[in-house]
Amino acid sequence: MEERLGQGKLYRYVNNLIISHLRSNNLTQVRYSCTGGMYVTASKDGAIRIWDGVNSSVVRSIPGAHGSSEANSASFTKDQRYVLSCGKDSSVKLWEVGTGRLVKHYLGATHTQLRSQAVFNDTEEFVLCIDEPSNEIVIWDALTAEKVARWPSNHVSAPRWLEHSPTEAAFASCGCNNLRGFNCPKVCTDGLCG
Repeated sequence: MEERLGQGKLYRYVNNLIISHLRSNNLTQVRYSCTGGMYVTASKDGAIRIWDGVNSSVVRSIPGAHGSSEANSASFTKDQRYVLSCGKDSSVKLWEVGTGRLVKHYLGATHTQLRSQAVFNDTEEFVLCIDEPSNEIVIWDALTAEKVARWPSNHVSAPRWLEHSPTEAAFASCGCNNLRGFNCPKVCTDGLCG
């Protein structure tokens, strides 16, 4: 079953007018920066594109960010200096917005079938992503790219989506069977929570 997002359209809520067509076909995700000054798109051709949030012009294009594999997701860090992307090449990557340079490469989670995404935890110290074959959530140290933990997802099959709370040590995963919430206790022995 193939999911299609197709060509994007940017709407302004005030008058519901289409103010721009995104010139990139086959989009898989669009995410705004926290200020709305930029947005980033991931696409089936493996490219990541960063757009000006006002005039919808491409600020930076990273063609083949995930080789010839589909780029599933892309999102900004809180300071908007970096973009975290995930692709069907089973890699999670951190890109510098200003240069398009690859900064970190997080390996060790396989995602080739489903549109998985990678997310930061609330403090951006850790990166989380889904591992399809083991049905687990893989966690890396964001600075060193070292894999620090693997947690069972408790879904019947691999989760389809993952989202971390922006304010606390908690995340939710969504699978074909149901939604599961995970709350990290205040004191953790694995060092993932404070």
